[in-house]
Amino acid sequence: MSKLNRITNMADLARRAKYHVEPLADSCGVTRQHLNRYIQAEFGVAAQAWIAALWLQDVFSRLQGGELSKQIFAEFGCASQAGFSRRVKQLSGATPSALKSQVAVQVQSQRDCIIQPKAGPTQGGLALGTRPYAPQP
Repeated sequence: MSKLNRITNMADLARRAKYHVEPLADSCGVTRQHLNRYIQAEFGVAAQAWIAALWLQDVFSRLQGGELSKQIFAEFGCASQAGFSRRVKQLSGATPSALKSQVAVQVQSQRDCIIQPKAGPTQGGLALGTRPYAPQP
């Protein structure tokens, strides 16, 4: 049995490791390669992709809570707001402001738009999607 099987708070450990694989592996007491094999087996993606998805999920949660990217970029390990925006766009396909406005629209009318998982190489990211408005009779 791997010592990683006994860890129940992997996401919290990843957050404390500032969303980096090497410090996460160190905090788990395993090598980077062992952690990568474990996450690949458990979640079906490489450790870096899993951490990137967690990072994006946490960013999205904060944006959904009404915070601005200029308030949170440093907390997520970015040196500048521009770097933060590039990373969000790289992982989700949308800028932080677009994600935030999409959330605002979604809250106003659940039928007008949705946020759905993005398929493809950015596993675990978010993609903005819209569906046509169809009033219910």
